Amino acid sequence: MINNSVILSGHLGAQPEAHQFASDRSVANVNLAVKKSYRDATGNFVDDTQWFRLKAWGRTGEQMVQQLAKGDRVLVTGELSCRTYETKAGEKRESVEVVVAEFEKLQRYGERKAPVELVADGNSNGMRSGAAYEGDDDSGLPF
Repeated sequence: MINNSVILSGHLGAQPEAHQFASDRSVANVNLAVKKSYRDATGNFVDDTQWFRLKAWGRTGEQMVQQLAKGDRVLVTGELSCRTYETKAGEKRESVEVVVAEFEKLQRYGERKAPVELVADGNSNGMRSGAAYEGDDDSGLPF
């Protein structure tokens, strides 16, 4: 089975723009900048930024417009869509877009979340968050 999926992480180049159609469908469009840094043959760092056009339909697009702003760092998942269109001059062009299925606003570099203290729950299946539980009896601990 062939799967058309893409996952991108980058920064929004502008505020997402919403468009409403007469058929009550809505779409949001925005460009995403994905930066890659590498060393060239002389050892100097080079930044290479690629731009991707994002298109989000319906509720997903509405949420993007409400929750995101220019410069926000986001993670998007979706699929590639190629479309052909004709310019006003009559030239045929092709465009590749990412049709967004899901997105997540990420922290900007340098921002920190409040720390979460993890406490083992006594069974090997996992951890629980929180400093302590009501009724926990630590009298059996060796320290």
